[in-house]
Amino acid sequence: MQSQNYVELRTWCLLLRVFQGWNLKNSVFAVGINYDDSGRIVIRYNESGK
Repeated sequence: MQSQNYVELRTWCLLLRVFQGWNLKNSVFAVGINYDDSGRIVIRYNESGK
């Protein structure tokens, strides 16, 4: 698996958990992404919808 696909997979897993109602802290723990990075991911998704 290419690293770019792996990062994208973890990003979508994070977004799925957040939008299912998980709080960001628990989502980060489950997916294994840095808390600061996860906040930027969610904000960027909310701004662009992508």
